Amino acid sequence: MQLGSGPCHSGAAVNLVWRGTRGEPAQNADKWNFLALPESERAVASGSCAPARDVLPCPRDCGERLVSAVRELEFEDAVSGCPSSVFRLTSLQPWHVSRVRTLHASLSFLTPRGSRPGQRSASNRALRPQPGSGVTPAFSRRAMASGPAVLMRLVASACSIAQKAGTIVRRVIAEGDLGIVQKTCATDLQTKADRLVQMSICSSLVRKFPKLTIIGEEDLPPEDVDQELIEDGQWEEVLQKACPTQYLAVKEEDLVVWVDPLDGTKEYTEGLLDNVTVLIGIAYEGKAIAGIINQPYYNYQAGPNAELGRTIWGVLGLGAFGFQLQEAPAGKHIVTTTRSHGSKLVSDCVSAMEPDAVLRVGGAGNKIIQLIEGKASAYVFASPGCKKWDTCAPEVILHAVGGKLTDIHGNALRYSKDVKHMNSAGVLAVLRNYDYYASRVPESVKKALVP
Repeated sequence: MQLGSGPCHSGAAVNLVWRGTRGEPAQNADKWNFLALPESERAVASGSCAPARDVLPCPRDCGERLVSAVRELEFEDAVSGCPSSVFRLTSLQPWHVSRVRTLHASLSFLTPRGSRPGQRSASNRALRPQPGSGVTPAFSRRAMASGPAVLMRLVASACSIAQKAGTIVRRVIAEGDLGIVQKTCATDLQTKADRLVQMSICSSLVRKFPKLTIIGEEDLPPEDVDQELIEDGQWEEVLQKACPTQYLAVKEEDLVVWVDPLDGTKEYTEGLLDNVTVLIGIAYEGKAIAGIINQPYYNYQAGPNAELGRTIWGVLGLGAFGFQLQEAPAGKHIVTTTRSHGSKLVSDCVSAMEPDAVLRVGGAGNKIIQLIEGKASAYVFASPGCKKWDTCAPEVILHAVGGKLTDIHGNALRYSKDVKHMNSAGVLAVLRNYDYYASRVPESVKKALVP
């Protein structure tokens, strides 16, 4: 494997050398050099500042990323030890070097100049600065802020924001005044929870990521947002995971966030609380790539002392987390479909699947959860009633575990900022055996639903 212009030898130790002047800001990444030492020089490298055989030009940000490798990969014998500011990772293997470009764990601190040769960090995970080290607190703060990729920072924030949203949903119903208004029809409702949650999610995201494009379900007039609705936390669980390489260079302004503040509003007003979810989907170049689903009333039937709520999240190429993946019973065709938006087309399409059972529930997020937890084998909705904010986040969770979500024709859904919001050709989602269900969609249904 190679990084830059030189080879990385099998079993190599690695030095990271600062070639700037003492006191010069360490964020000048072009002053860092990456050095690989062959096994024959390991003994020398572990006890002195002998020159390395191979000097590789350091890419931008390499200084930050290499030092963050200590935290991300938890090298037990990461040491520093030279007045010339050599930061040595003596356990770094070639496959680790290849991951340097993808390391975006939160950077703790750099080890100072002048520390003793071979001195280990106290935690074996973080390298800490000392007075006179030449590594300024400003660099430490900058590195911590910019270490993880934009996508992972956004997902980490969205998880924390979604969790707060779940708290707001529960609080509104506990206070007893749902503030229900009818939007387009008797089944298209908006509650106080819809309004507060959308304000919370959108305002919290904009404060941290001002260049995002955010599209929410509710059409709300601009107004000042109460500070108690703002969430500025981030999930460390997310930040500790490496960003998939295909998304490392994604910029904030490249991302579109689709927000459904309360998926399953009608069910919420009727007390069917396990149907309710909060959805935050993230798209890049028209494709859904990250999603967060908060289920505010998960576990609500487990008794008065049960802990309520959970957050499920996923990133394509990384996986999905926060639940236990299960498949529907083998040989069973269990279809989940709409509870409150039925039609002849919906019924005809469901019947064509020859299901063993049909589950009629609310919320697109809830239906995808049924798929990934083995309660249903297919989500069939042959109607134009579903919107992009209903499907963006759930699609990612399903795709991250090997499932598939398309329209009724088998076309992938697109989530660019300028696409129409309606999924006019319906939804077909399956965890396993997609072709079985896709092949049974009646031609009459396909003709009626135009993409």
